[in-house]
Amino acid sequence: MKSLTLVLLVGLTVALVSVNGSPAGDKKIGTSHKMKTTSTTTTLSPARKCKSECPNDYNPICGSDGAKVNLSFGNKCVMEKYNCEHNAKLTVKMETECPNSKGIRLA
Repeated sequence: MKSLTLVLLVGLTVALVSVNGSPAGDKKIGTSHKMKTTSTTTTLSPARKCKSECPNDYNPICGSDGAKVNLSFGNKCVMEKYNCEHNAKLTVKMETECPNSKGIRLA
């Protein structure tokens, strides 16, 4: 009988610990537990103010990053707007469309 009582008591204690996360005699049973959290602060730079419009004049240029990127633009203003919007550093490579260009950005 003592063995059965001991087994039942141990089983009940294990069940309570599993459900509540603390032993049966703990005063925290039934209370909510606070989790330790960590926070990360991300500092964002102020939003860039890029040109919203460029003139419609067509003076095509080939912009390049000096390595492998060559993009055609309708004019220098459009390239500068692209640089601002994409945080790019393209410069004028030629004052015409890029050879083998797959299109030209006009605005």
